[in-house]
Amino acid sequence: SFPAHHCNPSNVFPEELVSTILQNFSQQGDVIYDPFMGTGTTAVVAKQLKRRFIGSEISKPYIDVANQRLLTTQEFVV
Repeated sequence: SFPAHHCNPSNVFPEELVSTILQNFSQQGDVIYDPFMGTGTTAVVAKQLKRRFIGSEISKPYIDVANQRLLTTQEFVV
């Protein structure tokens, strides 16, 4: 479970917004860095768009959610 002082993990950053930003400001194969990874939305979208990613997160529950999301994420065929 998530500590009370953390936001609700269901309140993730909209994937559509991340996708628009990454498509407009990066190329396939670029490295995307998210210093506050949270539940991994930026990493998930980066993976879908064939970008590499690095993320930093200090909360173990969020790391677990992000890792699970990444395990079930497929790259889009472009």
